[in-house]
Amino acid sequence: MNKIKLVLIAIGIFITTQTFAQSSGGHYDTDAFGRKVWVGNDGTKGTYDTDAFGRKTYQDNNGTKATYDTDAFGRKTYQDNNGTKGTYDTDAFGRQTYQDNNGTKGTYDTDAFGRQTYKDNKETSGHWDTDAFGRRTWVPDK
Repeated sequence: MNKIKLVLIAIGIFITTQTFAQSSGGHYDTDAFGRKVWVGNDGTKGTYDTDAFGRKTYQDNNGTKATYDTDAFGRKTYQDNNGTKGTYDTDAFGRQTYQDNNGTKGTYDTDAFGRQTYKDNKETSGHWDTDAFGRRTWVPDK
C-alpha cells in the first residue's frame, strides 16, 4: 500500500510542484502536442515536457525554466534558472514534503473532502480540485 501511495505521490510531483507560481490560482490543461500546461489566473502560461535525458521540465512565459530529477537517495528534485533547488521527500506521517534552498518548507496532504492540499511556511496554501471542464485546478486559500 505504501509503495502505491509513494508512486502516486511521485507522479503527482510533476503535476503539482509549481505551487509558488500558482498562488493566484489557475488550471492545468493539455496543449496541441499533448503536453501538460499550466494556465494561471495571473497570466502565467507554462508547459511541462520531457528533455533528452528523460527528465520532466517546465518553462513559462515569465522566463522560469525548471528541471525535475531524482537524487542519489531516490528523492525527486527541482532546480530552476533562478537558483532555486528543492527536494521532495516523505515525512513520518507519509505526507509528501518539499524543501528548498530559499527556506521554503511545504507539506502536501489530503483534506476532509479528499482533495490534495499544500501549505508552506511562506504563506502559500490551497488545494487542487477539478473544474467544470474536468481540468485539475489550483485554488489558493487567500
